[in-house]
Amino acid sequence: MPTTNTREIQYANPTIRRIEAIFGTGRQWTSQDRTATTAWETAAYYLLWHDETVSESDLRRLWTARKGRQAYPVVLLAPSDDEAKVQVVGPQNDRPVRELPAGRVLDLLEYSRNLSARAAASFLAREFSRLEEAVVPGLRVKDLLTPHFLRERMRWPVNQERLSGAVEDMGRAG
Repeated sequence: MPTTNTREIQYANPTIRRIEAIFGTGRQWTSQDRTATTAWETAAYYLLWHDETVSESDLRRLWTARKGRQAYPVVLLAPSDDEAKVQVVGPQNDRPVRELPAGRVLDLLEYSRNLSARAAASFLAREFSRLEEAVVPGLRVKDLLTPHFLRERMRWPVNQERLSGAVEDMGRAG
């Protein structure tokens, strides 16, 4: 039975192919808990790619292991269940883990790779927040509903039933 190595799995993902087209071949970095990632160092930030879809807490733990106490920004990317998106952690803090369009994230990383570390961190944090807010067009999510709630919990049948009932009640009242 033929075996598939990690490198072959990586290249099956179009996101990692584009990352390597932009940044070149990355080097292997392994955290203290033996979690392997591919890493690139730019003038502005460290970029990490983790091959597996894992929990948000695992991604935050991995980001924190690489970030440590340094001021230098770290951006961690991991695949999403939706091939058009990536999970993003960073650049300045480990929360929230965002699920954003892969192409747009890579455009932002390419644009900011030659900025100063401070300018890149600020730019990326601001742009990642904008992308996250764009998940729900026409609704600015700030201190009211979390993107996780809108993206995941609103899809739960019980919440859809409640919202449908509320809309019907509004229609009868009007």
